[in-house]
Amino acid sequence: MKISIEPRKTTWVPFISSKAKLSVEWKAKVEYNESNIRYSNTLTTHMRYVFSGLQGAQFIPSSNLIIKEEGIPLTITETVVSPAKDKFQTQWLEDPFIEIFDKLGGIEKSKVVSKRLSPRMIERTWVETIHRSIRIENKTSKKVQMRLTIIDNPAANINFIKSTPAASSQDAPEYIFDVEMESDAIQTLKLTFQENKQEKLELPPERGSSRNSYDEEIEEDFFDEAMAEEE
Repeated sequence: MKISIEPRKTTWVPFISSKAKLSVEWKAKVEYNESNIRYSNTLTTHMRYVFSGLQGAQFIPSSNLIIKEEGIPLTITETVVSPAKDKFQTQWLEDPFIEIFDKLGGIEKSKVVSKRLSPRMIERTWVETIHRSIRIENKTSKKVQMRLTIIDNPAANINFIKSTPAASSQDAPEYIFDVEMESDAIQTLKLTFQENKQEKLELPPERGSSRNSYDEEIEEDFFDEAMAEEE
């Protein structure tokens, strides 16, 4: 079939005439790093429409699509080409009616362990336990089933420890939470991470040569005294 479009004019082409089952999918994702794990954030929720059970032996082309509810346009989007003849979906869109607030709950610091690397160099290591709270608010008029993906960062020494409720599934570094919410409902997810911290500091010259051999752990109060004397 050939379609001729004259300049400054549009041509309407029948797309599909069929009843179909309509469902909506929601998703959100957060990947933590050394910076954002210490601050509160607002996450973006994405959604898409999925059509299935179409009748007819024709593939669904890529096309603009207007979603209407009781004759009122809700969304202007595009279809995504699918190899299946009875199913297709739209592109992912931002959904402002699912609000997700990712807040820092608190940080607990373990005892600092200092280790001498050389006569004037000390390495300090400790662990920070980071608590976060993710609050999800469903402000739509629909029941929502959303997939929330949490990603930790072992390469940056940030490790997921536990959550309440527990993850639906996990394949580190990804942790999947399948969230089901009624209209106007609120859910809260509690997360705990640990970050291994390390720093190297140089001691004053006059105190370096007479204390402890290499690779020997030293008391924290010695480091504090040395730093105070330097100041």
